[in-house]
Amino acid sequence: DGLTDCADSDCSFDASCASLTCPNYDLGTMTGTSLMNGDLSGAMVDQFEASCLGSTSATGEDYIIAWEASESGCATFETSGSMNAVLALFDSCPDNGGLEIACQDGSGNNAILDFDVTAGAVYYLGLDTYNSSSTYGLDINIEANISCN
Repeated sequence: DGLTDCADSDCSFDASCASLTCPNYDLGTMTGTSLMNGDLSGAMVDQFEASCLGSTSATGEDYIIAWEASESGCATFETSGSMNAVLALFDSCPDNGGLEIACQDGSGNNAILDFDVTAGAVYYLGLDTYNSSSTYGLDINIEANISCN
């Protein structure tokens, strides 16, 4: 309908629809390309510091995105766009004591994180960047019954 209505599937991932508490978005069991697109300008809280950052830091606000694995196998979380993204995977919301279980600091404008997932488990994907005005696209895919290793 052209209006930002958080109940509509065409704009439910708009920055104005982000929850103020973790998780900011819930993708359910969605997989595919460009599940979410945008920037981090609507993020309101810095919820984590990724362990893979080394000596530099992706400072500022970020998003935590809940996602449930529909099947077991190797899940690939990938960003595209102009954002120099950092992806971190948690077993629960970081502000509720969730532990980081995987991390990938993107090379250039892409971050690719592969992780073995279990069907029915909920994972919390942290999305951060060095520049909040840059744009991203988020893809999630699973290769069923295949290990990432």
